[in-house]
Amino acid sequence: MKKYLALVLALCLVIGLIGCEKKAETKPKPQVVPQPEGPLVGISMPDDSWKEHAASLEEELHKLGYRTETCYAENQADKQIRQIETLLEEQVACLVVTAVDAFDLWDVLAQAQEQNVPVVAYDRHLTDTDAVDVLVSFDYRAMGMALGEKVVAEKALEKALEENISYTVEFFMGTPEDNTAYLFHLGLMEVLQPYLDAGVLTCPSGRTAFVDVMVSQGSSAEAKCGDLLRSIYPNKTPSVICAGSAQLAKGCKEAVKEHLQEGMEEPLVLCGQAQDYAALAQLGSTAVHDLVSGVTIETQQTVDNYMIDVPALFCK
Repeated sequence: MKKYLALVLALCLVIGLIGCEKKAETKPKPQVVPQPEGPLVGISMPDDSWKEHAASLEEELHKLGYRTETCYAENQADKQIRQIETLLEEQVACLVVTAVDAFDLWDVLAQAQEQNVPVVAYDRHLTDTDAVDVLVSFDYRAMGMALGEKVVAEKALEKALEENISYTVEFFMGTPEDNTAYLFHLGLMEVLQPYLDAGVLTCPSGRTAFVDVMVSQGSSAEAKCGDLLRSIYPNKTPSVICAGSAQLAKGCKEAVKEHLQEGMEEPLVLCGQAQDYAALAQLGSTAVHDLVSGVTIETQQTVDNYMIDVPALFCK
């Protein structure tokens, strides 16, 4: 009798497990929302870190009735070129491009121009080409100026000038492949250069030119900042560190944390960028719609991309 009961219980357990497996197998799949049936817009992004921003743009374009196809280039310029070529083969009505290397797309964009496909430079500039119709971005030069003004306010540099007080400063800007990093640095130095000339700010490393402070793709701001602190500031820290992005600022803060010793004053680490990508997506989708519809984009602002003055729409 005991053996019989044990067998029944074992069978019930097996049946229960099979039931669980079947329930797991029949778990409903997430519903895929169908895209609109309008013209196709090709979106080319640098890497997966842009997925959230691309999703905002896709959503806005879908609201306007456009289909979208988005490619991510794994931060490889050659791969981005191939992906854009594929999008052109699919006869997209418009291209939206955030460049891996702003200087490397002139040839493939010439193909878009030959096919009468309008091109939107999105967030980052597209340089050395006349095949870009509009830049939709943030005013990175103004952002740099805002960061400079923040340094002036935080360290009361006008008062320091009167009292003959001096502070040290170091800079870590973005990648040279991204033209906006140069513009950010340009705006920053417009504000801070007079204080450097007056000696109220000093840069012990001598790194003030963009070519000296840029952090290339694949490089680590934490490592670069750590090397600088060990070589230039072995027993202290700079008064201020200016970073060109939140990611760079985070790396600098980690390096400072590792470098700090008892008695050292923690530097002020400032970052000047806090973009609203939802607003950029709205602006970008409107620009796409105008270009596809043949509507002239009206703007009083242009940006020199080293070949033409590109009409520019800036988010504040």
